[in-house]
Amino acid sequence: MGRMDVILDRYRELEQVGAGGFADVILAFDERVHRRVAIKQLPLTIVAGHAVGLDEARTAALLAHPNIVSLYDFQVDESRNTAYLIMEYVDGITLADIPSELLSDAMIAAVARALGDALSYAHKNGVLHLDVKPANVLIDHEGRIKLTDFGLARLSAHTGGASGTKKRGGVRPDAAFGTATAGTPGYMPLEQLAADAVDEATDQWAYAALIYELLADEYPYWTESGRTGRVDDLLAAAEHAEPALLDVRSPELNAALQRALSRNPDARCDSVAQLRDSLLEGLGGKDAVTAGRKELKVLVAELTDDEDPTRTAGRTPPNEEADARDRRGCAGTIIGVALKTLGGLALAVCLSSVLAPQLFGDKGQLIAAVAAGVFIIICGIGAASALYRRRRMR
Repeated sequence: MGRMDVILDRYRELEQVGAGGFADVILAFDERVHRRVAIKQLPLTIVAGHAVGLDEARTAALLAHPNIVSLYDFQVDESRNTAYLIMEYVDGITLADIPSELLSDAMIAAVARALGDALSYAHKNGVLHLDVKPANVLIDHEGRIKLTDFGLARLSAHTGGASGTKKRGGVRPDAAFGTATAGTPGYMPLEQLAADAVDEATDQWAYAALIYELLADEYPYWTESGRTGRVDDLLAAAEHAEPALLDVRSPELNAALQRALSRNPDARCDSVAQLRDSLLEGLGGKDAVTAGRKELKVLVAELTDDEDPTRTAGRTPPNEEADARDRRGCAGTIIGVALKTLGGLALAVCLSSVLAPQLFGDKGQLIAAVAAGVFIIICGIGAASALYRRRRMR
């Protein structure tokens, strides 16, 4: 579908921020509520008169979590054979944009915590992601980490399971999405590659594969066949390979990742939350997470261009009245400092003339009276100014 000025009679297109074989992402301005949004537009698939993914997207829209990109709406335009996912726009970069050598263990701990929290929350609400990868992890200019693309998630067969425990039986990937295209090769375990039943343990494997890659700078499996090979090749590689140990990391990390990357889903951790806690224990805990977020904030600023037009497009013009208030406030501060300084000098002179009259000779009493008068006047000006500001604030 080509570019357009207004999408769905509501969203004014600002910039194309992503393009791929399956979907395009547009930065747009919502004319109704006056905010920037990201719109993912993808080919519409109709099966038996029903738009594939619509129910799942509606459910995913209910996932309100600080580490999950909000899905505001899901619209279908059958005349254009296109579906639109209206999402929160995150101003920043993806995890895939960060060179591996720039990632510290603290940054990885922050990512592990955010993704673990996001996936655990989704699983408790009956939603599987099935495409956890660095390109779907967004980091904004404050160092906040969000998992995106829940709009293409699947409903778990265990929608009532709020315990977060692992259960088998799951759901079979929808045939309309194919086999390998239900996720991303390299972040898909055996059961997903083989179009077998998937469940919470499937997301756990992808989560572990992503963390392993950040730590080791290599894939846990399939290093020879890569991620672009045929599904049969990937299956064969996964069936006969074991993930390499992390030779420079702690035994706790090795053990947690090897368990989560098991080919047998039943041998993995009981839940994503359990894996998250094990990873954080090996990466430095809460202190490392806090430090990692601060480091990510600095890194995002270094890797992005502050003059990028997409960062300012759609924002309201500067408020000239507010700027004028700021200038007046600055001037008021300077005058206030001057008055305080003068008042302090007047008080000092007054006290000196009383305590040490010999310093001023015969004119000591006159100087003391003048200094006291100046001090009283300045105090009066300060009190009147404070009263005026209080009335302005009401």
